[in-house]
Amino acid sequence: SVSVMEGDSVTLQNYVTEVQRDDLIVWRFGDKGVLLGKIDVETNETALNVADELFRGRLKLDQTGSLIITNIRTEHTGLYELQIRG
Repeated sequence: SVSVMEGDSVTLQNYVTEVQRDDLIVWRFGDKGVLLGKIDVETNETALNVADELFRGRLKLDQTGSLIITNIRTEHTGLYELQIRG
């Protein structure tokens, strides 16, 4: 569980230390599993969901697969899921 004040930024860590070369790192949000972003480790390609108005302009993914959300609002409260697929 992570608590953040409105307007702040938060980094949701990827605590997996051994990411494999052919892994796909995927972040999802909420009951509907809205795709926030993904990284293809092998090609180092990153894709962020820029269409979702709730998160537009607020998302970043770093090289480790951690998700950074800037300018947090109360609407961002919920479950964030990290999936690593090999």
